[in-house]
This record gives sequence, C-alpha cells and structure tokens, in this order.
Amino acid sequence: MKKILFSDIDGTIANDNLPITYKDQEAVKKLRTQGHYFSFCTGRNIQETKLVTPHFEYDYLVLNNGAMIVDQNDQVLYRKQIKK
Repeated sequence: MKKILFSDIDGTIANDNLPITYKDQEAVKKLRTQGHYFSFCTGRNIQETKLVTPHFEYDYLVLNNGAMIVDQNDQVLYRKQIKK
C-alpha cells in the first residue's frame, strides 16, 4: 500500500528560506524510492514555496492553505478561488 507524507515548510522542514538539509533530502528520497509519496503542505503560494524547494524531490505541493494543489511538474491538479 502506498502512503503519502505531508510536511509543512516553515518551522518544520525549513527555516527562514534556508535550503532543506541533506539529511531531510535523503530521508524523503528513501521514502520515494520505496514507492511512497511526499508533499509539502503550506500556506505559501507557489512562488514563495519555490524559494525553499528547488532541486528537492516531491510529488505534490499543497499551497495557499489547500486552495491549490500542483504536481512536481507544476501542473495544477486543484484550484479554488474566492469570488470577489
């Protein structure tokens, strides 16, 4: 059975837009090699998230507190906007 691990960014896997540690990168790589999924789940928008995640392996980004979901190719899978 495949599983998915969601991780917040700020204060969890990264601080102050610093690169994610090698140890964390290796743990996620191992998880994905075992056939599981990894996703960041954050209140950030996609541009802010990309400051932290370049060259980091993930399957999905859950952005804007769940209002947008994209895959690793930035293909939008879900998007919900609030009408004015």
